[in-house]
Amino acid sequence: MSRRARLRHRAREVALQLVYMLDMRPDTPPQEALETLSADEALELFSAELAEEGADSPDKEKFPSVSSFDLALSEAERDEVLAYATELFRGVRSNSAKLEEIIRVNMESKWRPERLVAIDKAVISLALYEGVLAQNVPVNVAISEAVEIAKAFGTEESGRFVNGVLGRIVRSDNEQQ
Repeated sequence: MSRRARLRHRAREVALQLVYMLDMRPDTPPQEALETLSADEALELFSAELAEEGADSPDKEKFPSVSSFDLALSEAERDEVLAYATELFRGVRSNSAKLEEIIRVNMESKWRPERLVAIDKAVISLALYEGVLAQNVPVNVAISEAVEIAKAFGTEESGRFVNGVLGRIVRSDNEQQ
């Protein structure tokens, strides 16, 4: 994996944690979330939801924290990760109504979006923002990254589920064009 790809992947993980945290705690100022989210707090947030879904807690060894992430990165690399994570986070937050509508329209025949596991919804929203709305990366890259992140942070079924939902949305979008 190239340096840029590695940093972008890490930024997506950080953005996911922020989107998820603020979905769970909407009164938290985004900057405060970025500065204070620890690995233990993130594990607690994710573990509670995963337990409701009948899944195991994430492996603490693999779970990346925001406040102390990637100590091997240089300061410039950390700044790059945080800058892109912040861009993604702000994009998802400012386009949340549009993203929720896209998800709802493409899922309503099979599943109600409000029943989505919050982490899956956050992963899908990030991929849609990055690949479809902002077009920061090709759609297939956004989907591939979303699937990998969903596997790491979600339930056992999250990777396949996220891939299916995003694939359906992209096919629907292509048919409309």
